[in-house]
Parts: sequence; C-alpha cells; structure tokens
Amino acid sequence: MAFIKRIEIRGFKSFGEKTVSLKFEPGLTAITGPNGGGKSNIIDAILFALGENSPKVLRVNKLSSLIYDGGETKPPSTRVTVVFDNSDKSIPIDSETVTITREMDQKGESAYYLNGKKTSRNVVIEILDLALITHEGFNIVPQGMVMHISEMLPDEKRKLIEDIAGVSPFDAKKAEALRQLQEADMKLQVAMARIGEIEHRVYSLEGERNDQLRLRHLEDEIRWVKALIASRNIDLARKRKKEEEAKARENSARLQELNSRLNDLRAEIAKVEEEKKNFLTTVVDTSGGRLVEVRSQIGKLLYEEERVRSEKAKASLRVLEIEETLPRLKEELQILLAEKEALKKRIEEDEQKLKELEGKKAILEKSITHLQREKERLQQVTKTLTDRIERLRTGQNKLTSRLTELTAQVELEKQKMSMLEENLKSIKERSASFLETLSNLEQNLSQILQFKESEERSLTQLKEEAEALAKRRETVEKEVEAALEVLERASKKLLQLDAQHSTVEKLAPEEVSVNLLIQAAKDGAVEGVIGRFRELISFKDEYKAAILAAVDEWGEALVVADVKAMLKVVEVAKKLKIKKLKLLPLAEVSDHEAIKPPMLEGILGALVEYVDCDPSFRGLVNFILGDVVLAESPRYAYLASQQGLRAVTPQGLVFEPMCRGFAIGFLDRLEALSTMLGDKSGKEEVAKALQALREMIKKRKAGLAALDKELARLKDEEIKKKIKVERIEAEAAALSKAVERYTKLGNKVKRRITVEEQRIETMRRRIDRKLQTIGRVESMLKTIDERIKELSAKIPTEEERATAEEIAAKQKIVEDLAVQIREHLTTLAKKKGDLEYRLIPSIQDIEQKLEKCSTEAKELDTFIKSSEERLRSISQELQALREEEATLLQQSKQSRALLEEYESKLKHLRSQEEALRRSISIVEKELLLNNRNLEMLADAENRYLSELAIYGYTDPLEYFDGVDELLKGLSEEYEELRGQVNLLADTQYKETYIGYKNLSERRNQLEVERDKIIEFIEKVEAEKRKVFMNTFEKIDRELRTVFSKITGGSAWLEIENPDDIFGSGVFLMTQFPNKLPRESSTVSGGEKTVAAVSFILAIQAVYPSPFYLFDEIDAHLDAVNAEKVAALLKERAQKAQIIAISLRDTFLAKADTVYGVYMVKGVSNVVKYRPSIEVAAKS
Repeated sequence: MAFIKRIEIRGFKSFGEKTVSLKFEPGLTAITGPNGGGKSNIIDAILFALGENSPKVLRVNKLSSLIYDGGETKPPSTRVTVVFDNSDKSIPIDSETVTITREMDQKGESAYYLNGKKTSRNVVIEILDLALITHEGFNIVPQGMVMHISEMLPDEKRKLIEDIAGVSPFDAKKAEALRQLQEADMKLQVAMARIGEIEHRVYSLEGERNDQLRLRHLEDEIRWVKALIASRNIDLARKRKKEEEAKARENSARLQELNSRLNDLRAEIAKVEEEKKNFLTTVVDTSGGRLVEVRSQIGKLLYEEERVRSEKAKASLRVLEIEETLPRLKEELQILLAEKEALKKRIEEDEQKLKELEGKKAILEKSITHLQREKERLQQVTKTLTDRIERLRTGQNKLTSRLTELTAQVELEKQKMSMLEENLKSIKERSASFLETLSNLEQNLSQILQFKESEERSLTQLKEEAEALAKRRETVEKEVEAALEVLERASKKLLQLDAQHSTVEKLAPEEVSVNLLIQAAKDGAVEGVIGRFRELISFKDEYKAAILAAVDEWGEALVVADVKAMLKVVEVAKKLKIKKLKLLPLAEVSDHEAIKPPMLEGILGALVEYVDCDPSFRGLVNFILGDVVLAESPRYAYLASQQGLRAVTPQGLVFEPMCRGFAIGFLDRLEALSTMLGDKSGKEEVAKALQALREMIKKRKAGLAALDKELARLKDEEIKKKIKVERIEAEAAALSKAVERYTKLGNKVKRRITVEEQRIETMRRRIDRKLQTIGRVESMLKTIDERIKELSAKIPTEEERATAEEIAAKQKIVEDLAVQIREHLTTLAKKKGDLEYRLIPSIQDIEQKLEKCSTEAKELDTFIKSSEERLRSISQELQALREEEATLLQQSKQSRALLEEYESKLKHLRSQEEALRRSISIVEKELLLNNRNLEMLADAENRYLSELAIYGYTDPLEYFDGVDELLKGLSEEYEELRGQVNLLADTQYKETYIGYKNLSERRNQLEVERDKIIEFIEKVEAEKRKVFMNTFEKIDRELRTVFSKITGGSAWLEIENPDDIFGSGVFLMTQFPNKLPRESSTVSGGEKTVAAVSFILAIQAVYPSPFYLFDEIDAHLDAVNAEKVAALLKERAQKAQIIAISLRDTFLAKADTVYGVYMVKGVSNVVKYRPSIEVAAKS
C-alpha cells in the first residue's frame, strides 16, 4: 500500500521561502496548533501537488495567490513535493519511492515532475489513479465538508451517491441514445413517406409486368408444346425402328437357318461323292480306275460349273439390282442435293435477314444507349436537383420538426410558466398562511416560555423552601441530638473547657485577645473590623504551603477599613490588654500593585496570581504577597533570590532576596488554638448556653412534627410543579422544534419563492428567445420553400419523360426485333439442324452407297467375266473328260447302272442346294431393306432430337393427346397479347421494386435500430440502477457499522420512492440510543454532525484509499463522540495512512505522530512530537 512518506513545501501560502520538510509514516498522524497557524495549508499543499486546480478548493481567489506573500519580496514561484512509499509497487513505476513535484510561477503556470523528470498533469493523475490516489475523492475531507453534508437535502444525497457510484457516463450514454432515437424517428418518418409514394407506382407496374411475364410464359409454353410434338415424333420413329429391328432379327434368323440347311446339304453331297469315289475305287478294276477318276473330275467340274453359274447368276442378279438401285440413289442424291442447296440458300437468306434485323437492333440499341445516356444525364440532373431538393426538404423537415418542437416547447414552457406562476401564487398564499401560523407559534412559544419561567421560579421557590425546611429540620434534629449528648457530658465538657482555656491563655494570650476583639466586632462593639487576612483569601490546596509560608504572621493580622477604624481597634485592644496585635488598614493599601517578575527558567509566575479574593482585597493581597514569586523547585527559587526576588516553592520554602534569609514552615499552631477556643467567651457563657440548650431541645422537639407536616406538603406541591414544568417543557420543546422547523421551512419557502421567480423570469426569457428562434426558423422555411420551387422548376421532367417514352418506343421495337430474331434463330436453327442432322448425313450415306454400289458393280462385272471364262474352260474340260469317259465306259459297262444312281442322287441334292441359295438370296434382300429402313428411321430420330434440343430439352418428354390443338390455342393467345404488352415493364418494375425494397429494408433497418436504441436505453437504465444500488447497499452496510461504533445507535439509508430511484431522494435515517428513528435533517446540530461523519466514513470504507486527509472532522462533535471517532480512525490507521487536523486532546492522544503548526512573523513553523517516545522516556 502506497503512503505519503514526505512532503516538502516552499513558498506555498503561509510557508515562507525556506523549504519545510515533513516526514510521515503509516498510521495516524495528527496536525494541531492555534487558529491561523497554517495547519490546513499542509493539506492544501498535498492537494496542490496531486493536481488540484480549483482556487475554491484550495481556498484562494486565484491560483497565483498560492505563492507566499508575507515577506518583503514575493518568491518567483511555489514548489511542493510529495514523496510516496512505493515498496509494494501499487504505483506502476519500478521504484521504491515515487516523487511528485509541482512548481507554479506567478502567472499561474504549473510544471509537473515525476521522479525528477518533467511530465504533464494528465500523466501524473493517470498514474496515481491506478493506485487509488486522487485529489477529488472522499479520501480528502476539507473544512466545512461535514457541515455541508449534514445540511444536504435528500435529492442532494442521492446525487452524491450517484457521483460516488460513477453513473454520469450512463446519463451521457442515455442522452446520446435519446438523441439518436429522435434522429431515427425522423428518418423513419421520411422513409415511410417515400415508401407511400413508391408503393402506388409498384402496384401500377406490377400489372404491366404480369402481362409481360405472361407473354414470356406463353413463349415458354409454345416451346414446350413443340417439344412435346417432337417427342411424339421421336416416339413414333422409335416404335417403327423397333418393328424394323424385329423384322431384321426375324430375317437374320431365317437366313441363318437357310445357311445351316445349305451347309447340311453340302455335307450330304460330299458324303455321296465320297461313297461314289469309294465305289469306283473298290468295285471298278484297275482299268476302270481312270473312268472313276474321270467321272470324279467330271463331277467336280460339273459341281464347279454349277457353282460358278450360280455365282454368276447371283452376280448378274446383283448387277441388275445395282443397276436398278443406282438411278434411284442418284435421283435421291440429286433431290437431296437440290434440297440442300435450297436449304443453304434459305439459310443464307435467313442469316442475311437476321443480320439485317441485328443491324437494325444494333442501331436501335445504339440509339437507345445514346438515349439512355441522355436519360442518365437528365436523371443525374434530376437526381442532383432532387438531392438538393431532398437535402432542402430534409433541412425543411428538420426545421419543421424544430419549429414544431420549438412551438411545442414554447407551449409547454408557457404551460409550465403558467403552472409556475400558479405555483408561485399558491406558494405565496401558503407562505402568508405559513407566516401567520409561524407568528402564532412564536407567540404561543413565548407565552409558554414565560409561563414555564414562572412555574420554574415557583418550583425553585418550593425547592428552596423544601430544602431550607429539610435543612432546618435536619439542623434541628442534629441540634437536639447534639444538645442531648452535650447534656449527658456537660460536667466533663465544662471541666475540659476550663482546662483548655487555662492552657490557651498560657500558650497564646494574643490569640485569645484577638478572638475576643473579633467577637466584640461581631457583637457591634467595635466598628471597621473586616476580619483576619487569612480568612479573606482562598487558594488551591496544592499552593497552600507556599502561600501560608509567604504570608507568615501576616495571616493572623486584622484587616480594618481605614486608619480611623485602626485607631479605634487599638484603643479597644488596650482596654482588653492585648500585648501583640497586627493591623492592616484596607484603604491605605487598596491600590497597591504586585511586581511583574522577569521571565526566568523555572519561575511559574507571581504568587498573587495563585490567590483568589474579593476584588476589593486585591490591593491588600498585592501588599502582602506582591513581591513574592513561585518557583518550581528550591534550585529555581534560589536562582530567583540571587536576582533580588523573594521566592517560595510549592513545598513552603521561602528564600529572601539575595539569599539574605530562608524560612520553612508556617504558624499552623495558631489555627489549632483558634479551633480549640471557638467562639467561647467564658465559663459563664458556657453554663448559660447549656441552660438555653435545654430549653431549646424542648422547643425543637415540639416543632419537629410541624416541620415534618409542612415538609410533606411542600414535597407534594414540588412533585405537582415538576410534572407541570415537564409538561410545559415538552410543549415548549415541541413548539420550539415546530418554530425551528417552520422557520427553516419559511426560509426555504422564501428561497423557493425567489427561485420560482427566477425560474419564471428565466423561462420568460427562454420563451422570448425561442419565439425569436421560431421567427428565424419560419423565415428560413420560407426561403427553403422558395428555393425548392425554384429547383423543382429546373428539373427536366418533360425532357426526361419524352426521352423515356422514346426509349420505351425504341425498346419495344427492339423487343419486337428480338422476338423476330429469336424466331429467325429458331427457324435458322431448325434449318441448320435439318441440314446438319438430316440432309448432309443422308447425302453422305447415299454417296457412300453409290460409291459402294459402283465398286460392287465393277467387282461383279469382273467376276462375271472371269466366271464366263471359267465356264468356257470347264466346258472344254468337261467335253474332253466326257469323251474320255465314253471311251472308258465302253470298257466298263458293268458298273454303269450303279454310277448313274449315284449321279441321279447327286443331281437331286444339287437341285435342293440351288433352291436354298435362291431362298437365301430373297432373305438377304429383305434383310437389306430392313437395314435401309432402320437407317432412315435413325435419321428421323436424330432430326427430331435436334429439334428437341433447339427447344431446350435433351431427353424426350412425355406427350399426351391434343398437343396440336393446344399449340394452336397458345399461338393465337400469344399473337393477341403480343401487341399490347409493355416490354419494359419488367425492367421498370424491377428498378422501382428494388427502390421500394431498399426503402422497406431501410425502414426495417431503422425500426431495428430504433428498437436497439430503446433496448440500449433500457439496458443503460438497468445497468445504472444496478451500479447505483450496489453502491447504495455497500454504503448502507458500512453506515450501520460505523454509526453503531460511534454512538451505539442505528443509522441506515432509505430511498424515498424505490420505484423511481433517480426521481426521488435518499434519507439518512438515525436512531440514537433511547430515541425514536428520525431523518438526519430533523435531529439536533450535534447529532447531524455525527450522522454526517458516519456517512463520510462509510463512503471511505466502501471506496478505500491508501491515505486519508481530514481537516477538523471532529470540530462540531462533543467530547464522547469525538473520542469514539478518534478511536475508529485509530483502528482504520492500521490499514491506511491517516493525516488529520484536530484540536482535541483525545484525538492527539491517540495519534502515532503529532505535528504542531504555529505562526512566527507571518511564516508557518512546524514542530514534531512523538507521544510514544515521550511515554517511553517517562517509563
């Protein structure tokens, strides 16, 4: 914990040019001294060093007045240094000590130094704040703060707790949020107005947009229906394709079956030929082997001939087919080529027309772009002018709002002023009634006080009578008891009295004579005798020995009025034969004065200062003791006697001047003798007194009963009077408090009347100013309205409308062109698709077929020619072999029949083979036709798929019946709607709707912002309440503890209206022991001080600081409460450093260190005192 270790002061207020250094330690340090000595200037110096800049707080009219100005020359500057112990590093500086220095010149300019390095005030304050050290907190309690807090109103107490809790940032946040809320409301109103304007346009464009969207939808539906038709054609083509594929599969199977039968037949022929060969080999002899061989060769040649003829026939048939097919293919090719050329020509025409349409469209679009730019320019001009108008309207709205607000404020303030005037009138009326009531109360109080005084006097008389009567009775009773005792021992006492008188007369005849003389004076026999000197003075017992020793024998001297009286006394003394008598004429010594002793060490003062007497005897005392001084000890008395003074010690040692004599003791034996003698004048008088005593006892006993009766009556009357006086006192106290309260309230009412009058005057001036402002605002609104009209006239509305219409017309033409272009593109795409996917593939296919057929025809011609040559060769070979066979047959006629059977069987088998070949040829033709049909159907499918792709579909759709009628109906609706649609409606709608949407979003955003602002305000209020209540509860808890320690009673804080914390006050409730709970402002002055001190100490306990400074916090406390406060501060000094200014002995006794501050020649001086060291020294 950081604490103040040392302060150094130079040239600050009452501290002169010489540097004064004060060292402080942890614990309780007290500063005391006479008023005006400069005690408070030490605390002011600490505040000054910590950065305080308020002249009021520092108790000067300006800061330059802080510089010492009590010498011959004024110092050029003042400098204060505060050194903090920073061993715990609570101040964020890496040093065991932190030095803060502030120096200020005569211009009031200050320089700050931190550990010797120059810095700024803000840096010093920020660094010290981190260690909870500040010049503005409640850790510093200057003069008057306690009284100020004790007189605070409930609202002021609440504001004080608000300041302590630090809720001012919440108020600033709330004010800013309210300002933002007002702006948000204004923006929201503007947005709502603009939304209303745009909303009508949106509704109008929405219908036009719906028509445009319907037209586009019809286009999409038409494409969809056309896609359905294409899908239907694809489905039909695929179905026919499937049928052809089934026929092709059937023909393929049949062809495979025929080929299988042909292969079986050929196997059977080969078998028969093998049997024939075996027969010829085994049956025919060797000579017949050649015949067999020849016939075998003939058979082979015949077979080969038949085969070649068959193949030639096939080739010839195929040539005929090719010859039939080629013209047809060429014709188809010519048709397709012609169609291709025509289609290309139409495509070129369509492309040319498309280029023309696109050119027209580009020209129109270029024109539209130019018009758009012109429109944008006009819109920019319009926007600029509109923005200016909008800004003017915004300003106009603000001014209108301001005008409305001002008008409302003026009306409100007029109402408030009217209410204030009525309130003032009511207050004055109540004040008159209140003053009348106060006057009546004061009169009643005066009467009650007079009556109280009368009753108190009566009660006093009764008490005096009762006391006198009681004393009288007691005296009588004692006298009776004493008398009875005297009567019992009368003889003994009389004998003792005789013996004592004899002794006294022998030992002190002068004392006896003086007693007789005094008795004679009392009896009136001697005039002018006042009494013995020692009986005329008084003194404290501690000075008795010194005074009696100094008085010596003059104590028994008789004091007479004057010289004349002295002479008479001398004559009476002579008659009484008094041998020794000292007389002092008072008139001769009444103006005698005592000497003024010099200031010597050990001299307590003149002895006469310690003697009390009637003022008329002061000269007499000065005459006897005026040259005597009182010394502390014999040593100092001896030294004083050396100086020519007569000195005496408290023990009764007397030193004559220049030590010419010394005396000890005094004539106390005379007192004993005087006591023994009493007032007895002689033995005869004692005897008479005893007789009178007997008579008196008898009378006194008789009167005791009457005294008892009278005393009981007086006691009863006294009790009644006391009850009556107490009741009157209670009524007087109540009336006094009422008068005091009414007086305070009266003063408050007067102040309130003054305040209300000032408020009314202030409000009247404010209304006048606002009326002037309203006039200025109205003038500004008129100027703005004229400016808006002027700018509105400059807006190119007609030009923009004409441009927009021209753009709309051209955009409609462009849209028509776009529709035509789309139609041409669709047609062109269809034609290109037909060309690419149907004609070109078909032409390529026919060309391939023609080429194939030509090649095949050539090959077949070559084959036919080679077959003919082979047939001729076979014929020649057969002829030669037949001739050879005939020759050989002649040679072997036995095996001819069997051979003919083989030949017949082979012939039959070969005829079957031929029939199968013809069937295979027919099936192959059918299969070829099937394949050609499949190719045509595949082409048709691809063409329809291309058309489907043009409509935007990749796969065929599921169609239904009636699509042709549906297409017709949609086309008719499309053509009918096409000429009525605003083709820019969608764009205009989107632009307008985007603006509408943006405004709606802006409105929603503004509403969200407004809700957030309201939520933020509520959150700020809740947080402010939470922070306030947290601080309130902490202070309340500490207040209860502190107040209980000081008084033994109870104190607490109450909120006037818990539902409206910040609109009500805070009551400081107190309940002192044996009293009812009351608000601190209604208790006595001392109790107010106790409550205020407890409140301050409670705040300090809640917000602790490393050190505390108090300036006479106990000034208005009684001794008991001041001691308890001192004890509490002593307890707290164990945890924090406390430096306090106090004049109370009880406070100084508890301090660990005491500084005394006193003024010498206009400069404050400081002396240090350590009570603990003094106690140790005495021990």
